[in-house]
Amino acid sequence: MLYNQQGYLNFQIDKLHADAELPADVEQIGEYPKLSNAKGHLGRLVQELQLCRRLSGLEKNIGSCLYPQIGLCHGACMGHEPPETYNQRALQLVEKLSVRVPGTFAILDEGRSQDEQTVVIIENGRYLGFGYIDSDSFASHDDLRNSITPYPHNPEVMRIISLFLRKNPRVRRVPLDAPNERNSIS
Repeated sequence: MLYNQQGYLNFQIDKLHADAELPADVEQIGEYPKLSNAKGHLGRLVQELQLCRRLSGLEKNIGSCLYPQIGLCHGACMGHEPPETYNQRALQLVEKLSVRVPGTFAILDEGRSQDEQTVVIIENGRYLGFGYIDSDSFASHDDLRNSITPYPHNPEVMRIISLFLRKNPRVRRVPLDAPNERNSIS
């Protein structure tokens, strides 16, 4: 997402390789297993919020835009809507699309029994894996890291974790340091 010269918030959809670096002026707000999934989800939200399909990265044509005439948007790409008004709705789209879970931390929640807890680890915003640990048996970050089974990062899992954290803001999050640092949990 970035702002164009007229001040409108723009989006783009691209296929990225796992090791790709984003330009400094681009912020990734969503991640999908397939490009078609990204386009479909974005398209539904653009229609719901009456955003411009061009500014949202869904349309590339340069000719005159028909969407305002049929009531699907307010004409931002033609300058018929002020950037401030458009950007308010565009930021709603960002909030709905966002699966960002920044930081490095463990999520601790109820386990399969009263004597254990579920552990999910996020490192630098990426899913590392999950597991279970006895409620009384951990005292360090290493204990938490060693309790999980590693799994590959997965956009769908991150979407589930993001939604879980939004719906459960009081769930316990334990900030984790770098893997080689040992600290106790308080």
